[in-house]
Amino acid sequence: MLALIATYAIHDLNRWPNGPVFLNNNEMIAGEFYKVNRPAALEVWRQGVWHELPPQARKIVGLNNSNQVAIFGREGWGIWQSDKLTICEYPLPQQYGIPPRPIGEPIGIDESGALLGAEDELEGVFRISSWPRMTYSTFQRLPRPIALGPDGAWSGYFPRGRMFTSGEEPNTFLVFGKEVFPIGAGKITALPTAVSSSHTVVGSYSTWISGVRPWRIPFSWSHGKFTPLPIPTDAQEGVAQAVNKDGVIVGEVDNRAVVWRNAKMEYLDDLIGPSTPYTVGLAYAINDKGEIIASGKKRDGSSYPTLLMLKPN
Repeated sequence: MLALIATYAIHDLNRWPNGPVFLNNNEMIAGEFYKVNRPAALEVWRQGVWHELPPQARKIVGLNNSNQVAIFGREGWGIWQSDKLTICEYPLPQQYGIPPRPIGEPIGIDESGALLGAEDELEGVFRISSWPRMTYSTFQRLPRPIALGPDGAWSGYFPRGRMFTSGEEPNTFLVFGKEVFPIGAGKITALPTAVSSSHTVVGSYSTWISGVRPWRIPFSWSHGKFTPLPIPTDAQEGVAQAVNKDGVIVGEVDNRAVVWRNAKMEYLDDLIGPSTPYTVGLAYAINDKGEIIASGKKRDGSSYPTLLMLKPN
C-alpha cells in the first residue's frame, strides 16, 4: 500500500552509482560514480559539493564519522581526509620479512581511523593486516574479515571449497577483541555485509540445496540470535546491505530497495509517496539519523539512473 504521506523526502544527487556507496552521520557520501558523458570516478559528496579523489586511489572501501575515507590504491592502503591522501605505512623499517605497509585489501575503517584487511593465500588460508596497529599473521583459526564495525568489531567467515567443506558447525563469526561469537548454524553459508555500533550483523545466507528458492535469504544477528528477515513468498532472493545503531536495516529484494524495521519489511517505493517523480532501485547505506542512500530512476524514463538521498520527514 502506498503511504498517503511520504515517509521520506527525496534529493537527487546527479550521479550514477558503480558499486558500494558509503554514508556517514554527517551526510557525507563516498563511492564510485558515473556522470553523463563521463567515465566512472571515485568521488566524495560533502556539504553539497562533489570532490574527486586523486588518481592514486582505485577503490573506496569505507567511511567513518570523522569524514575519513578509506581507499585501496596503487600504493596500497590510504586515508583521504580534507582533500589530502595519506598512505598507510608502518612506523618501523622493513625487517623480519614484515612489509613496510599493510598487505591485501582493506575492508573498512572504524571510528578511531583504524583499517583492517586480509590477503588470501592457499585455499581457506589468509593473512590479516591492520593499520596503524601492525598485524601481519597467517590465520587458520579466525574467520576471514569481511565487514568492519565502528568500534573495531568485525565479522567474517571461513572460506569453503575443496579443503573446507560445509559441516555441522557455523562458518560465520563476529570477532570483538579476544571474543569470537558464532553466527548462524551449520549447513548454511552466511555472508556478512555490515556490522553496527551495537554489534548487529546483517547480510545474506544460502542453504545451497539444489532447486530450493530463495537462493539468498537476508538475515540479522544480534546478541547471539540469528534471524532470517522476511521477504515475499514469491521472491527469488534478498540481501541486507546496511544497518544503523537502532537496528533499522536496508537492502534489496529482487532488485527493489527495502527497509526492515522490527523484522517487518517495506518497499522504499511505498514510503516515498505516490507523487514523487522517482522510483527507487537499490539501497546502499543508512546512517544513524535514518537517512538512506539508494539508486533510482525517473518514473517517465527520461533520464539515466541516479543517486538518491532519502531523508525521513
